[in-house]
Amino acid sequence: MHSHLKIAICGAPNSGKSVFSHVLASLLPRNRFTLIEGAPDGIGVNGGLYQLPTSVAKRLRRKGSFVPKYVDWIVRSVRQSTASITLVDIGGKISPENMQIMQSCSHVIVLGRTRRQILSWIHFAQTHHLTVLAILHTLLQGEDTLYSESIPIRGVVTGLKRDQPPFNSMVIQRIANLLLTLSTTDDPRLDGSMLADINLSKLAEKLDLPINPGGIDRRWTPESLSELLQNIDNQCHNNKQILLWGNASSGLPYHTVAANLLNQRIRYYDPKINPGYVPLADVDMGINGDDLLEWERKDRSGYTHIHFRLKEGVFDVFDLPMLKPPFIDTKKGLILTGRGMWWLTGTILRCYARYKLPWIAVLNTAEISEWYKQHPQKNDSKLYGVAVVIMTNSPTIQLGTTMVFPLAS
Repeated sequence: MHSHLKIAICGAPNSGKSVFSHVLASLLPRNRFTLIEGAPDGIGVNGGLYQLPTSVAKRLRRKGSFVPKYVDWIVRSVRQSTASITLVDIGGKISPENMQIMQSCSHVIVLGRTRRQILSWIHFAQTHHLTVLAILHTLLQGEDTLYSESIPIRGVVTGLKRDQPPFNSMVIQRIANLLLTLSTTDDPRLDGSMLADINLSKLAEKLDLPINPGGIDRRWTPESLSELLQNIDNQCHNNKQILLWGNASSGLPYHTVAANLLNQRIRYYDPKINPGYVPLADVDMGINGDDLLEWERKDRSGYTHIHFRLKEGVFDVFDLPMLKPPFIDTKKGLILTGRGMWWLTGTILRCYARYKLPWIAVLNTAEISEWYKQHPQKNDSKLYGVAVVIMTNSPTIQLGTTMVFPLAS
């Protein structure tokens, strides 16, 4: 048995790596893994876009390229990870940058649509002394086939589509079982859960939240946010500090806690950062925002839309106290969008929440996916987002309200 598995998921572009990574993650217990999206030029790095229709995902994705700072950050995250299973969705090209990332891993899963693609990645992995756990031929149509159950698992995985992920894939389920067998069941004192004041995984079970399709983890819905705050208040009313743990697949519970519990110190657990629990910083607004992030501000009727981007795909946790989100009209609501770690987004939300805005909402990809399923004609016209209200001081807008709003193309 291996102590900790650090697994690069690799393959040529469009081989289905990001969808495969998220399906595999959905079949693992939340306390056993972390997923690092290490591909700056793909869907996965944008956090949840794999769920959206192809036409929408292509318009939302922001392609990037490897830079040394980004590669170093991914490598450091992999090496510092304390999770028993660390999945790393890497870029789609055989390159020095991917070589550097793979060298921080112990194992590899290879995907490809052609034999040549698969053999190239196997050779690349073996050259760097990585153990190949699985070799998968990916097809858009057909049936899953398992040719070998021993290491390396060999098989065909079909239907790796963003809008219809194959959660019932027997091949991916076999790989998930293998990873759980090979990895240790960590002492909760090591994974941070024993120290937690709030364990989101256990709380989701207590609230009997719906189970994600095909997976084993539960989905935090907009309707569950009021119960979330009530339960935390019941358990932690007198706490000066709240340690939040759970590796939830949605940012909703994290963002709701950040924007509402302003009189208590909040720390999120991140297995990729030493010592684990990251305190949300108390920061204030700046005239045009700081230069740590790229900021965009759009003044709309009734609300302000703030969008942020990571510079070079990286944000150092030690810079968190120096953050200065842009000034906004505090008499209007706020919609916040942007890809970032939960503790980064939480710090931004906490800053704005202290000004007692009428309401604050955040982009939620799961709600976007549902909305486009109900409005398929919108896929190729104006681009829309769906935000969920995670804090409200308005008598007419409730916590958990969803809002459809225009996104820049």
